Amino acid sequence: MEKPVYSLDNFKEMMGDDADEMVVMVRMFIDLTPTLLSEMQEAVEMQQWRKTGDLAHKIKSSLRLFGMSSLVDIAVEIEHDGRKNNNVEKLAQKVTYFSAQVNLAIQSLKTELNL
Repeated sequence: MEKPVYSLDNFKEMMGDDADEMVVMVRMFIDLTPTLLSEMQEAVEMQQWRKTGDLAHKIKSSLRLFGMSSLVDIAVEIEHDGRKNNNVEKLAQKVTYFSAQVNLAIQSLKTELNL
């Protein structure tokens, strides 16, 4: 799988190039997101589609913040399908792919920012 595309440009501008605060925010994303992804996987396994969609919604804003638009698009699909009970037969595959891509992004951020 290829590395997800992200851009910290808008994030840096929003943070006023405050490097310390940026690291705090990225660390929060890195620390909290894997738990949300695990909860999402569990929700899929238990066929709790609404919860799956709600968790995608929670992650989506962080993905936007870090310029991960391709992952935002997938999160929106998971959110919509989960909340509406649409395409549930494909949700497990989407969530697995989404989780893998978000985890790759987390690893890339750790590497880039030496965390």
